[in-house]
Amino acid sequence: MNAAAASLPVIIVGGGFSGAMLAARLAELGQATVLIERGEQVGLGVAYSTPLDDHRLNVRAERMSARPDRPADFTDWLALHAPAFADPNGFAPRRLYGLYVQARLAEAEAAPPGLIRRVKGEAVRIEGETVILADGARIPGRAVALATGNPPPRPAVAGDGPRRIADPWRPDALAAIAPDDDVLILGSGLTMVDVVLALQAQGWRG
Repeated sequence: MNAAAASLPVIIVGGGFSGAMLAARLAELGQATVLIERGEQVGLGVAYSTPLDDHRLNVRAERMSARPDRPADFTDWLALHAPAFADPNGFAPRRLYGLYVQARLAEAEAAPPGLIRRVKGEAVRIEGETVILADGARIPGRAVALATGNPPPRPAVAGDGPRRIADPWRPDALAAIAPDDDVLILGSGLTMVDVVLALQAQGWRG
């Protein structure tokens, strides 16, 4: 790699947990990055953007530090910002973990400043190590990291209709469900649990 290429930033496509923490780690090593995210929030992704405290982490708080050099970093953060959930053996709300990730990204952005540049936009193409956005902007880098997360789930049943919810994480996806509606959920994993908890939080009793 020539000197000119080595001076370019690493381009990170996707600003969820993986993209945000990759930018933070590289900043700690002195490597500049450009963090591209099409949404309004950075550091949350699907998992940590939920507003419900009933949606919990499935790993104990003591094992969720985003800093390998500070194993108690997350529990220390909880003790300061949400002491009710600071139990190292507890399962904290995912909402709080999202705020923690954002705080750690802000910490990396501040020391030293200028190594992480955020860009709001949608990456549509990659040419070599250059990322092209939907508005035509071109962002050259020394490398490109894809941190785009999981795609929306594929419909389990063919066809479309107003009563079929293919993506339960879509904003207001469950809003049309009335309190006494019966709901059939296809799937029995963690998303099913989250959907039931979200329905109960909005007063569903079907």
